[in-house]
Amino acid sequence: MLYDLNQQQGRTIAMVLHDLNQAWRYAGYLVAIKEGRIFAAGDPQSVMTQENVRAVFGLDSQIFQDPVTGMPMCVPISQKARSNMRS
Repeated sequence: MLYDLNQQQGRTIAMVLHDLNQAWRYAGYLVAIKEGRIFAAGDPQSVMTQENVRAVFGLDSQIFQDPVTGMPMCVPISQKARSNMRS
């Protein structure tokens, strides 16, 4: 429905999402905010980087290409997984 509103009626859609993969899958333009200030903005491929995810959310992750959409996909790395990677 939102896609149709945007494409057919030329409306701009603004959303606040905390699910990173949903945001990157559906957005054409992203704004990452840290401590009330814009940290990064642009297309999903340039905003969704391991460095930005770590800086904004304090989360270690791996970024992969979503096989369905071709958009970035964030996979968090848990403390346990990180420990296993070191050993």
